[in-house]
Amino acid sequence: MLKRLLLSVCLLLFAPYSLANTERDPQLQKIFQQAIVAVNKGEYQSAIDGFRAMLKVNPNLLRPRLELARALYKLEKYEVAKYHFEQVLSASKLPKNVRENVNTFLTRIRQQLPSFSMSLDLAFNQKIPSRTIYIRGTPFVYNNTGIRQDSYTFIANGKIPINAKKRTFAKLRLEHSEIINNEDDSTFLRLTAGRHYSLGGGATITPEIGIHHLLYQDKKFYTGEVFLLKYFKPISRSDFFRFEVGHRKPKYIEAYKNKNATQKEITVEFSKLPSISSRLDTSLKFQKSSAEQKNQSFDKLWLSLSYIQDVGNAWNVGVSLKQNRTRYSQGYSAFDGGVRRKDKEKTLEITLLNKTWRYNNIAPKLIIGQTKNSSNLDDYEDSEPYVKLGFTQKF
Repeated sequence: MLKRLLLSVCLLLFAPYSLANTERDPQLQKIFQQAIVAVNKGEYQSAIDGFRAMLKVNPNLLRPRLELARALYKLEKYEVAKYHFEQVLSASKLPKNVRENVNTFLTRIRQQLPSFSMSLDLAFNQKIPSRTIYIRGTPFVYNNTGIRQDSYTFIANGKIPINAKKRTFAKLRLEHSEIINNEDDSTFLRLTAGRHYSLGGGATITPEIGIHHLLYQDKKFYTGEVFLLKYFKPISRSDFFRFEVGHRKPKYIEAYKNKNATQKEITVEFSKLPSISSRLDTSLKFQKSSAEQKNQSFDKLWLSLSYIQDVGNAWNVGVSLKQNRTRYSQGYSAFDGGVRRKDKEKTLEITLLNKTWRYNNIAPKLIIGQTKNSSNLDDYEDSEPYVKLGFTQKF
């Protein structure tokens, strides 16, 4: 009964922005009305299918995207709902009361509600480059066949409220990568607890503390504590700013204790929504790792730029450019004559996804990319195109 009452209130609040403001096609009107009836009956998945069908015809329809976000919210698909609510905010003609209610939904999703997201990327026929290294002037060749192998990467993120009123929570991040038919696999796990503090105007500051753990070839590789301090602020109706400071102290197993380090990170992110059907994300990250052994210490700088656009027939196209550079504090005298290693990596990636090809709100995506590694040491240079099949809940 309470859910029905809340739903009725939401319909009244969103009612001023009617479908007539976006589309007068009779067939779309019929689909919209059927979807609204499904929402009123609590048949949210049926409603979601209807709203998605409308966006397949025209991804710039505002009211159907708004109703899609609300239906996903009711179905407790909070991360996907968040994406569509944020896209709605890009509309310049969105009534003030509707914008306020969208921001209320977003605040609840970001601060008070549980969330879960996952992705799976399958890479096919990737080449493992052949390299020659020199030890005291003697060449040693490994992987001289240049074999190709398949691999996959699975990532899951979860958030569980501890006390919704106080905005405390626990979070989990799991990453698992494995080369198929090979013992080369790794599993990363991070567990943190934190609290959101409101600063007004939609801004929040969030401290988190916890542990992180890495398994390599099914054996413990390192464990350690982690501290994160995050700041979030909407800087306009459709632009968002994020700032994060991180401190990690991984402690490796005895055989690799020379890698023990203190890692400090600073990340700056900016998201812009140029239109209801597009999104631009930029990120700049700096990491300083100070290890007990100097040749394990390094500075690393990342820069990434990604743009996604919805196009006709439910297609979503994304382009991303990523670049990072790593500079080590000291070289390995045995391997490279003590030369200080400096690496650069550039990646260009294109993703293609059709939102109607989904099962249980999970859609496949095609990923095509090229990575080029360059270094002042020839042993670390290579370039290889790749093709991946991914699965996502994001859209």
